[in-house]
Amino acid sequence: MSKNKKQKSTLLLPCADAHLFSAGYAPEFEQQSRLVFLLSEIWDEARQKNICAHLEFRRVAAFEAVLNVFDDGIGADVGGLYELKGKKRKRALLERVFVRRRELWLLPGDYDYDPDDEWDVLNSRDDLERFERKKNLKKYRLFLLVKQGGGFLILARDMQIREIPEGTE
Repeated sequence: MSKNKKQKSTLLLPCADAHLFSAGYAPEFEQQSRLVFLLSEIWDEARQKNICAHLEFRRVAAFEAVLNVFDDGIGADVGGLYELKGKKRKRALLERVFVRRRELWLLPGDYDYDPDDEWDVLNSRDDLERFERKKNLKKYRLFLLVKQGGGFLILARDMQIREIPEGTE
């Protein structure tokens, strides 16, 4: 890599043939929101064997799932866990999630929405601005878990990879 070209990501967990078995999200309670993925058949090069692991993200600020079920078959479906660099990418995710929230609320068609009303809860950027002011975006990390049919973007404070001992999956 040339000196002028910035590194855009770091591969944290190579898992080209791993399987994603489950994913779960626990909303914030006392600042402890969590997002957990269970992966199996992660090739451990050092031990020359497959392992299972939990990927646990804590203090999750935002996450986005992009999955094409028609292109997400059984088999080698997880392509790696990356940490993405750059404050702009973090802000972009927060903004997309904010805008998408409004779109979802409006889908049923029964919300009396006024795009010009600054007091309408769907126009209020208070939570987003308060987060950026108080939480210090630098302390958050942006992760990407790549899948065959898409992937997950996760903005979280902490991430832990915990191996699951054989026979306890």
